[in-house]
Amino acid sequence: VWIHRLKSGELISVEIAAHTLEFNGHSSALVMAQDVTERCRLEQRLRDHALHDSLTGLPNRSLLLDRLDRLNAQATRSDADATVICLNLDNFKMANDVYGYDVGDGLLRAVGQRLVGGLREVDTVGRVGGDEFVLLAMPPVTDPRPELMAQKVLDLISSRPFHIDGHELSMTASVGISTGRGRGGSELIKNADIALSMAKGGGGNGFVVFAQAMQAAVTERHRLAKDLRDAVTFEQFETFYQPVMKLRDQTIIGVEALVRWRHPTLGLISPARFIPLAEELGIIGDIGRIVLRQACRQAARWQSSHRGLTVAVNVSVFQLRSDDFADSVRSALETNGLDPSCLVLEITESILINDAETSLKRLRALTEIGVRLAIDDFGSGYSSLSYLEHFPFDILKIDQSFVDAIIDSPKAVEMVRTIIQLGRRLKLDVIAEGVETEQQLEILQRLHCPEAQGYLFSQPIEVAAIDRFLHEHRLSGPPPGRRSPDAPPGAPPEMVPVSAFT
Repeated sequence: VWIHRLKSGELISVEIAAHTLEFNGHSSALVMAQDVTERCRLEQRLRDHALHDSLTGLPNRSLLLDRLDRLNAQATRSDADATVICLNLDNFKMANDVYGYDVGDGLLRAVGQRLVGGLREVDTVGRVGGDEFVLLAMPPVTDPRPELMAQKVLDLISSRPFHIDGHELSMTASVGISTGRGRGGSELIKNADIALSMAKGGGGNGFVVFAQAMQAAVTERHRLAKDLRDAVTFEQFETFYQPVMKLRDQTIIGVEALVRWRHPTLGLISPARFIPLAEELGIIGDIGRIVLRQACRQAARWQSSHRGLTVAVNVSVFQLRSDDFADSVRSALETNGLDPSCLVLEITESILINDAETSLKRLRALTEIGVRLAIDDFGSGYSSLSYLEHFPFDILKIDQSFVDAIIDSPKAVEMVRTIIQLGRRLKLDVIAEGVETEQQLEILQRLHCPEAQGYLFSQPIEVAAIDRFLHEHRLSGPPPGRRSPDAPPGAPPEMVPVSAFT
């Protein structure tokens, strides 16, 4: 095949075949030229398809491995390290579920374009499937320290939102990074992928640099993931309860339901260990439904002896984004015969950042059922006041970080005072979270904080223990509903922590 220029100036691909002939006693040649331009273009498209991702046009795993082998050889010759970065988008599944696959595909294309535009021309950005991207940095790199490179990549994703089909999506990512030389390219990718798994296990929006000791941790994580799926199937989760106290008269107004995993061989596992993994596996909604059913069933049992006791259940972003979440709440209430006003659903304000319109629609559907809504970790986000203005909340829970700081920080004291006054003026109940010391409690009492919970009163405890706690403390106030706080009381009596239950 050779390139031929036509009289018009157009270049075409031509395949030549020549044969020697004897003609009239002379040695001659028969030359045939065939235009194979379209065939060559098709072959090139097939080669591109075999080596590039069909959605983004970026190199796929096959081409990445080929380029990584050359990168590795170059790194060895130049006495430098080859650098591989694996990247996953945090909560990409939620974006697909909420906005649809067309928006999800558009988001993947936009991420690829932003990564390509933010790196050097000599570097390679590829997609290996799903929402996982691989970046190859040619030596010498601009930022020789892996940590600086990883942070640069994270900033490319989170620095500004993506605009896809009229939707504004603020995204974060998890990054794993591996460096080395003289090893096979597939090993560098594997190590970066292990580091990525550790970064995702840490809650996302961060990076991990590979170390050899991580291999055992990843093996354990994979085993735990399998066990967690089994735990959903066989409902190996238990609901513990932490009391919420009214500070004015040392009475209990409700409890918060908190999930624990009773592993058949490892025993009781903290949610801090398995909740991030459940979110990554896409089964957090299943766990949420189990906890909701258990909490409603237990709350219904309490109503005969502790009438008006509220039970609060945390709602994950996956549940709130689900079209059938309100129906599942209604079903749990009706199945157990529980008054909707006895159920409090706690929504973390960070959930409301993306797609406020959908969140508002979901929350209004829940208020129509009659349940109460609490905004959890208030003050930890950046637009809390707008949430209070537009969303139908009944309860405001002060983030534990403010409570932790009030002993040493006058600014934190003023912040808590302002939140309490804001709640009173908006006719919202206010609960301080994470009260652990007598000094914190005394400051909250001076600020006229109406309600609190934390380890000072009781850690989350099993049903039998919380039953004893309820019998020790009389129930406070009228049956639940949307309540208007009273005028600030005088200095409340000194609280005595219930150490028997901690």
